[in-house]
Amino acid sequence: MLYVTIQGYEMKQDIENLLHTFYDRNEIVFIPENQEEELEIEEPRIDILSISIDKVDGRYVYMVAFAGDADPGAEIPWLSKSDEIMLDTDKAMLKNCKHEVKLAVYDLISEVRKSSSPWGILTGMRPVKLVHDMLDKGYSPEVAGLKLRDRYRVSNMKIELALQIALTERPFIENAKMDPLSLYICIPFCPTRCVYCSFPSNAMGQKGHLVEPYLKALFREIEAVAEMIRTSGQQIDCVYIGGGTPTALSEEDFERLLGHIEQHVDTQNLIEYTVEAGRPDSISERKLQLMKDHHVDRICINPQTMNDETFKIIGRNHDAKAVEEVYALAKSIGFKTVNMDLIVGLPGEDMRSIESTMEHIKRFDPENVTLHTLSVKRASELSAHRSNYRLNEEDLTVRMMDEAMGTLYGMDMQPYYMYRQKRILANLENVGFCKEGHESVYNIRIMEERHPILALGAGASSKLIDPETQKFERQSNSKGVEDYIERVEEMIERKRDYFKNV
Repeated sequence: MLYVTIQGYEMKQDIENLLHTFYDRNEIVFIPENQEEELEIEEPRIDILSISIDKVDGRYVYMVAFAGDADPGAEIPWLSKSDEIMLDTDKAMLKNCKHEVKLAVYDLISEVRKSSSPWGILTGMRPVKLVHDMLDKGYSPEVAGLKLRDRYRVSNMKIELALQIALTERPFIENAKMDPLSLYICIPFCPTRCVYCSFPSNAMGQKGHLVEPYLKALFREIEAVAEMIRTSGQQIDCVYIGGGTPTALSEEDFERLLGHIEQHVDTQNLIEYTVEAGRPDSISERKLQLMKDHHVDRICINPQTMNDETFKIIGRNHDAKAVEEVYALAKSIGFKTVNMDLIVGLPGEDMRSIESTMEHIKRFDPENVTLHTLSVKRASELSAHRSNYRLNEEDLTVRMMDEAMGTLYGMDMQPYYMYRQKRILANLENVGFCKEGHESVYNIRIMEERHPILALGAGASSKLIDPETQKFERQSNSKGVEDYIERVEEMIERKRDYFKNV
C-alpha cells in the first residue's frame, strides 16, 4: 500500500494519475491534510509519499519525500527532494512548481522501486500533441526529443515513436483550422457488448427495440446540422460513422442510414469516408456493397485477436474463420483502405497468441492496422469483474506489443497517429500503422485537436473552435440512447448556438 499526503496546494488528480504508473488503483490511499496522526495503519510494511508546497517571499517552495517498504513503527527511511521556483508570474511559478513536484515524485519512486515508466511523467492521452506544440514554437525535432527526455522522463524508444508520428502528421494538421469540417456519426448498438468495452454501445438483444426511434432522432439531427453547415457557407470533407458497431443495424436500416447521409452531405467529393464495420458477425455482402455504392472508401474490420478461445472470453459470437471470410469479401468489393483493430494483452493471451494473430495479419496484408494495448476501463465488464479474468504482467504485455509492432514494421507499415488511455496495461499506448498513402485523416484530426469535428448521435462529442479564443471546446451529446431520443432538439440547439458565432 502507498499512503499519500499533500499539503499546501491541490494537485491530487495529477499525482494520482502519475502514481498509477507504479501502483494499482486500490493500493493508493490519500490522507486528508492534517489527519496523518489519526491514521491507523495495519500493514507491516508500507510506502509513504509526502508532498508540500508553500509560497514564501514571492516564490514557491516544495518538498517531496518518499519512503519505500517502511515499517510504520520504526524510523522512516525518507528520500527527499526540495527546491524553490521563481518566475515572472505567479501562475507560471505555480505551474512550474507542480511540474517539478511531479518530476521529484517520479524520480524518487523510480529510484526506490527500481522501475520506470516508458512515458515518464506524461499521463495524458495525447503525447504527440506536446511534440507538435514544441515544433510550433520553432524547436527542432532533436531539441523536442531532449525536452521529452529531460523534462518529462520519456524513454528513448517512446521519444523516437512520438517524433516519427508527429513528423508524419505535420502535413495533415498544418492550417487545419482552415479546412472544411469533419463529421462523426455515432450508431451506439452492437451485436453483444465485449468485456473490455466502455464505449456508448448497447447490445441489440437488450436495446434493439430502440433502433427505429434512435434513427428517427439521428436523421433529424443530420438534417438540421447539414442545413446549418450550408447556411454558414462551410463544407464537410470527411465523414466517419462509428459507435458501437454501425453494421449491427439490419441491412434495411443500414441502407436508410447511408441514404439519409448522402441526401444531406456531398459524399462524392469527400477526401475520406469511413465506416466502422467492426465485428465480422455484423457484416454481410449486402452491407459491404451498400457502403461501396454510397462512396465509402475506408472500412474497419476489427477482430482484436485471431484466437478462437479469446473470442469466447471477450464475448464475441464469431471465430477467426469468419474474420477471414469477411476480409476476403471486403477486398473483392474493392475498398481503397481496410483497417483492422487489434488489442494486445487480452485476457488469457500470451506470446503465442500474439504471434498467431500477427501471422494472420501478415497474410491479410491490410492497408491500415490500429494496435491497441488493453485498457481496463471503469465502465467495462472487465473492470467490474476483474478477478474473473487473467491479465498479463507488465513485462509480458511489453514483449507482446514489441512483437506486434515489429511485425507491422516488417510489413512496410509506419506509425502515423497515437493516443493513450487511463488504466492501460504497462502504461503503453495505442498506435495506428499504415502503408504510405493510407493514413486516416479523421484519426489524425481527432487526436491532435486542430480541426473542428461535428459529432452527431448518442454519446458523440463535438470538438469545436471558439471563434473568440481560437481554442477548442468540447460539446457532448447525451450518452444514453433513450435520453438522446428525448433531447435531440436540445442537442441541435447547442450546435445552432455555435454556428451563430462562426
